[in-house]
Formats: sequence, structure tokens, C-alpha cells
Amino acid sequence: MRDLPPLPGPSNSDLKNSNSHGFQSGFIDFLKIIAAQLIVLHHLAFYGPMSDYVRPFAPTFIGWLESYARIAVQVFLVTSGFLAAKSLSPKGAPGFIDPLHTVWRRYIRLVPPFMVATGLAVGASILAGVWMTHSSISAMPTFAQMAAHVLLLHTVLGYESISAGAWYVAIDFQLYALLTLMLWSAGKLAARRSVPWLVPAMIIGGVCLSLLYFNRDARWDSWAVYFFGSYGLGVIAWWARDPARRPLSVALLLTAILLPATGALLIDFRSRIAVALVIACALIWISRLSSQSNIIVGKQWWSRFRGCG
Repeated sequence: MRDLPPLPGPSNSDLKNSNSHGFQSGFIDFLKIIAAQLIVLHHLAFYGPMSDYVRPFAPTFIGWLESYARIAVQVFLVTSGFLAAKSLSPKGAPGFIDPLHTVWRRYIRLVPPFMVATGLAVGASILAGVWMTHSSISAMPTFAQMAAHVLLLHTVLGYESISAGAWYVAIDFQLYALLTLMLWSAGKLAARRSVPWLVPAMIIGGVCLSLLYFNRDARWDSWAVYFFGSYGLGVIAWWARDPARRPLSVALLLTAILLPATGALLIDFRSRIAVALVIACALIWISRLSSQSNIIVGKQWWSRFRGCG
């Protein structure tokens, strides 16, 4: 019997990219798990009667959860920008995309599970209202309030959120739509003249404007511009983590992260921005570290697989 030809296997670069992306995704999932738990504990400490009973036994801990655990939302803002850049502009190039289709696809992805969760929150409030009377139990939503939630406009229109985390879904959608619009605008300009630095310049400008102005005024906290500083740091972090990018470009992108954030903290220190800066830098470091890791383990695994066949 003739020897069979060797099985085609993955290249070194494929194994390396697979290992890198897996490690990177695992790190992001780890950050989200920790952040989600902190936010849940914040809600338990801030809303409902449970904290009233626990506070006498652990006043410092409950006070910390109430005041500071919510800052963990910065994990979701930065990683959302990081992953949005991966999807919409992985190389930092202008986006020749259909903005309406892209935003609509995002809307369809967010709203159905959001409305299911909202319905469960309404049902839970009704059930809790049968058992007790407490200020944390939401009243039955009106039709207009529900419609505003379906359109993800409840924060903009001034309706009270039906559930504690509903504001974030609306802000996440706004941020994604804003980034899409910026990339589309850059694509329109680039169609007339090649400007390779246009997209990074637009994002950096948006980050600076958000950190130095909008994020310092709570009146803007229903709009994407208030949070774009953290989101934009995540976008820039995605571009800076690219191991194929030239060292000078990486240095400039790192400067674009450190300089605006540090300057904003010196002008008006906000712990949420400090956390966002640390997360953005951690994403770059972990991603670049994993992309440069040795792939011997992957090659050994493939060799063993072929041997078993």
C-alpha cells in the first residue's frame, strides 16, 4: 500500500493567532466576570431592603460597594470599544460600510434579549410588590416608557429605567452607532483623498473632547459623548495591540492613550477614568504578550493528533 500523503496542518502563524486570540478572549471574559459580580453586588448594596439588614454587620464593605463597585462598568465600556474596533475597523482604516445596515444589525442583536430581561424585571417587581412595600420596587411602566425602552431612548427622553442596568444597553448602542458614523464619515472623506491617519485622528479627537469636557459634566451622562473617552481608549487599544504594526505607530497609539487620559486626570481626577486607562493598557499588554508567545505547545498538539490518526 502506498503511503498516504501527509495531512495538511495549520501553519505556525495560524496556531499563533489562534492561541493569541484565545488567550485574549479569555482575559476579556475574566475581566467581564469580575466586573459583572461587582456590579451585581453594587446593586444589592444600593437597592432593595437587603442592604439595610446587612449594613450594621459590615458598614464599611456595604459603603464601598455602594460608592465604588459601580466603577467596574468601565470594564464593559473599554472592552466594548476594543471589540467594536475589531469588528468595524481592525486596522484603523476608514470604514466603507453601510451605516444604517450596520447600526440596525446591532439594534436587532441587542433589543430582543434586552426586552426579555425588561419583561422579567417587570414581573419580578409585580411579584415583590405582592409581598412587601419598598421604595426600590418600580411602579408598573407606562406604554410610553416601554416604547422608549424598545427604541433604546429611555435615557435620552428622561424616562426612568425599568431595571437597574437598562441605561447601559442604550449607551452601548449609542457608542456603537457613533463609532460607525465616524468610520463611515472617514470613509467618505478617504474616497476623495487617501488619508491613512484620518480614523485614528478622529477617534483620538473624540476621546480628548469626551475626557476633557463632556465627561466632566453629568448633564451629558445620557449621551454617548459622556462615555466615549473610555470607549475610545478601547478602540485605540485594539489598534495598538496589533503585533504587525510598526513600532513607531504603536508608540504613537500608546501616546494617544496615555496623554489624553493622564491630562484629564491631572485636570480633574476621576477614578472611573483611571480604571479605564488601566484596563486599556492591560488589554494591550496581554494581547501583545500572547501574540509573541511560543507556539511549541500548539505544534506538539497537532503532531500528537496526526500520530493518533
